[in-house]
Amino acid sequence: MPGRALQTTTPSNAASLKLAQALEKETGIRVVVAFNEFCDPDMDEGLHQAAKLGVQQMVVITPGSEHAEVDIPEAIERARQAHPAVTFLYAWPIPLDATAGFLADHIARIQRGASGEGRLV
Repeated sequence: MPGRALQTTTPSNAASLKLAQALEKETGIRVVVAFNEFCDPDMDEGLHQAAKLGVQQMVVITPGSEHAEVDIPEAIERARQAHPAVTFLYAWPIPLDATAGFLADHIARIQRGASGEGRLV
C-alpha cells in the first residue's frame, strides 16, 4: 500500500523469521516470510519473491488471523495470475487435532522438564 510506514524489525517479525529458519532446517525447504501488515515484505511481494526462485509449487501457510480467510487467499489469487506456471497450495486451516496434539506434546515435555523451555511465572 502506498504511503504506509513499514518497519523491518519488530518482535513479531523477528519471531516469524526465527520460525522460518527453524522450519527450513526441519524440512530442507526454502521458506520466504511475508506479512499482512506493518512489516515488509507484504504478501504480494513475498509471493512474488518466492515465485522468482523458480519453484513449481508453493505452499502458503499462516498461523491464522483475520487475514487468513480473505486477504491471504486474495494475495494468492493475484500471485496465480502473475505466475501461472507455479502451483499455489494454501495450508489453511491448520487441523485442530494437529494443533492440539502439538500443544499436548509440548505440555508433556515441559512437565517432564525435558525441553528446558518451561518456566515458572
